[in-house]
Amino acid sequence: MRKLIVLALVLAGLYGGYWAVGANQIRGGAQTALDGMTAEGLTVQYAGLTTRGFPSRFDTTLTDFTIADPTTGAGWSAPWVQVLALSYRPNHVIAAFAPEQVITLAPGQSITVTSDGLRASGSVDLSTDLPLTALTAETGPIRLALPDGTALAAARGLAALRPTPAEDGATYDLFTDLEAIALPETVKALIDPEGTLPGTVAMVRADSALTLDRPLDRHLGSGPAPALQAITLRDARIVWADMTLAATGDLTIAPDGTPDGRIEIGATGWERMIDLAVAAGAIDPGVAPTWVNMGRSMANGGPTVTLPLIFQNGRMSLGPFPLGPAPRLR
Repeated sequence: MRKLIVLALVLAGLYGGYWAVGANQIRGGAQTALDGMTAEGLTVQYAGLTTRGFPSRFDTTLTDFTIADPTTGAGWSAPWVQVLALSYRPNHVIAAFAPEQVITLAPGQSITVTSDGLRASGSVDLSTDLPLTALTAETGPIRLALPDGTALAAARGLAALRPTPAEDGATYDLFTDLEAIALPETVKALIDPEGTLPGTVAMVRADSALTLDRPLDRHLGSGPAPALQAITLRDARIVWADMTLAATGDLTIAPDGTPDGRIEIGATGWERMIDLAVAAGAIDPGVAPTWVNMGRSMANGGPTVTLPLIFQNGRMSLGPFPLGPAPRLR
């Protein structure tokens, strides 16, 4: 029994030493990162930097934190931000954010972010290159008070990035989801000047795969940022009242950022979309019947009109309608 007690004390001492060394390394790494920001010309201020959580966690907290670019006036401030990790699983970290933060775009142009449960997490594989295995951001109710006095809000948000199974090491699944989105009043008034739609967009969701020219790993900070090479849009949709816009397709990205490919766009509730376009002044009331007849012909008796969004030779078109130059995606 005495030997067991001695062994337990030895193991406890070793583990306590491991935790103390780990906590010091984490705190030192955070301090080095903050000093590096200052060396790059940013203004960094904070009241405290601590690491707690013995025996099973490394919980690092930065309090009264402000970072700003004195050249542009852009910055971010929060009463606290935390980075959390289990002491026996240091390759998985969680960042938790304060219920209120301020993002400054320029002097006098700030966005106040109010959220419930805003957090992000990331994990890497414990191999030589430390490749990314997961990256997730999620929140409960969130509201962005915009510089013009309006606000953008959502009931829930999620974004998740994972390596695509059975693909090379540089293709990633990206899933994003926003629910019950309340648009700024100025935007809603442009889309729906007569106020016929519900106050919130029910859903904005996208399930896609992104192919980069190199994997996301510990080499990310050296050399140029990974460049986008291809996009697969498995399913993307916006649902508002009885209207749905859905999209699927594939694009390849040229070295200059020009996309090439085809996205199928499906519009359900398209007649109401035409009514909204007329009310907003985007379609002349006199030609609206022509659009309706064209839609009925393309729908072929069904509820959905489908048109291809085509990217080719640096141009884009929606079905037979040219839209002009394609955007650069790099």
